[in-house]
Amino acid sequence: MSVDSKDWVARAKQATRELATEELVDLGIVPKGEPFVPVITYPAMGLMPSASAEEVLGPDPAVRQPVALYLHLPFCLTRCHFCHWVTRVGSTEEEVAGYLDGLDLEIRLYCEHLHLDRIRARSILVGGGTPSALSLGNLHKFLQILEKHVDTTECRQFSFEAEPSTLLGDLGAARLQVLLDHGVHRLSMGVQAFDDGLLRQTARPHTSAQALEAIARIREFGFQSVAIDLIYGLGGQTLQQWIDTMLTAVRSGADSWQLYRLRIAPHGDRPGTVLGHYRQDPSTYPGYDEGSVMKMLGNLISEEHGFHQDYTRIFSRDPSHVSGYLYDVNNDLADVIPAGISSWGSLERAYFLHVGDDFGKYRQMLAEGRLPIDRGLVLDEATAQRRALILALKNTKVDKRAYFERMGRWPQDLFGPTLDRMRGSGMVEEDEDFLRLTARGRFFADEVVMQFFEPRFVPPRKLA
Repeated sequence: MSVDSKDWVARAKQATRELATEELVDLGIVPKGEPFVPVITYPAMGLMPSASAEEVLGPDPAVRQPVALYLHLPFCLTRCHFCHWVTRVGSTEEEVAGYLDGLDLEIRLYCEHLHLDRIRARSILVGGGTPSALSLGNLHKFLQILEKHVDTTECRQFSFEAEPSTLLGDLGAARLQVLLDHGVHRLSMGVQAFDDGLLRQTARPHTSAQALEAIARIREFGFQSVAIDLIYGLGGQTLQQWIDTMLTAVRSGADSWQLYRLRIAPHGDRPGTVLGHYRQDPSTYPGYDEGSVMKMLGNLISEEHGFHQDYTRIFSRDPSHVSGYLYDVNNDLADVIPAGISSWGSLERAYFLHVGDDFGKYRQMLAEGRLPIDRGLVLDEATAQRRALILALKNTKVDKRAYFERMGRWPQDLFGPTLDRMRGSGMVEEDEDFLRLTARGRFFADEVVMQFFEPRFVPPRKLA
């Protein structure tokens, strides 16, 4: 380990000691030693009960336009071992084209149910899967389907997820040009590590050099923003490897990055193979304390090189590079229209998920003219109040006046004892206008906001 790396590690270890984690364990805030469970939304998607579209949306659903629009393209080059989402590897051109035909029908069904000529989007996120793995023909087809059904005149940000190797060579250049021509503003790439050994171990289809080349190419094409995802806590990952990844990210030309703690416990519709790897030899994975040092290293290196955490776990040169879709969903509580298998949506207090890892059922429901919703619930007032506080507090801050205007109650009136406990433990602070996590609270953001969960919606921490 170099002298500079030793200094980074020493500083990160000192900063983590200053967090006094054991005190938070004693207070029941941090469940040290248990599997990490991220707070992605509330209630957690995995706890949604079975329900039909009619039960969740009612006979005459309304939508608040413009909406956040999410589209799931589940096709991948490989099945990465840390992925808990619905994906398919090795699909034929015809199979992909058939899925896109289903998306076309699905969006039309949403328009019919919501009495819309076209969907007005405020933000768009195309995720997966690996959307950039589509052939040029199917990529054109997909974007033309969007243009047919979606009005983007009010769309502040159109984000498209990508994998580095799919953006290289002549085909990669053609894909980038098509995306640019169709109004994509921001590309978000799953890089995960700038270490070829770790990339091979996790079944990533690209190399570190290819990731850097892809970032440079996106910049050359003139996209407004390029974001990357990085994971810490991988099996066998050392502090030195994580420092090298972070310092490479600093030099990469990326505008922002999202730092993920490895998620071993399943939280999506298709558990990742990481669970089996972990069970075979858990000792190869960094423990809680080393994982905390890695997280602190990511924070320190980012901040000291001009990348600031304006949004929890996302570090950017400027807030404009943060996902607008995430901000719309978590802070503005915008209505979300989904499209694709295993995607989720919300309309006011209706919260719902599409069919999970069952392509046959998904296709059949569409063929019958039915929205592919098979889980969900209508949020009661108390759950809606919790959701509005939890999502804003975790990710940025709670605007107290806006919260009152939306929910009819002040946060302190609803959650006074829990807020007082979080303030007393140095996790939450407030002024006249806002409630926000402190620096200590943001480090434990998932654990802090879970203190506001209703018991029935606390996700299980089990490796099964």
